[in-house]
Amino acid sequence: MSVETRSRSRIVLAVVASVGLLSWTQPARAQVDVACEIDAREREHLLSLGYRDFDQTPAEGWRALVNADFACAPEVAGLIDEYASTNGGDLTDYNVQILSWHAGQLYGFAGQTDRARERFKASLDPTEAADAPPWNAYVRASLAFLDDDLAELQRQRALIAGPRAR
Repeated sequence: MSVETRSRSRIVLAVVASVGLLSWTQPARAQVDVACEIDAREREHLLSLGYRDFDQTPAEGWRALVNADFACAPEVAGLIDEYASTNGGDLTDYNVQILSWHAGQLYGFAGQTDRARERFKASLDPTEAADAPPWNAYVRASLAFLDDDLAELQRQRALIAGPRAR
């Protein structure tokens, strides 16, 4: 299997996983006995982390705050937004796109589709190369899912799974 085929396969699996997670019905907040408030000291610590520790390290940064049922998803998404705003001068455009994507996922888990849609759109890559893995198709597939647009979802999925044609 070529590197390109493996890369596309990983992206297809990621789309399927994201769509599956976004469609997961969340328990009502009243039924969840979880403290979602992030105290000032912990917030300050999290906002001071470097990008890799805050966003890319399993069980660290914002990921340490997400529990199995995503009950605190809106609070954690807000923290990601705050991190991007606070640390914007130290982040690359790519870092900001990925932070927007992760915040969008969490807003989606929480059923806040307007905010999810906003963050997903902000994660589109305006400089995506024709031969790059199809990130923008992945984002557009997720937007189509939020919009309940099966035809667009299938069109974007075909772009992800098939050869790149522009």
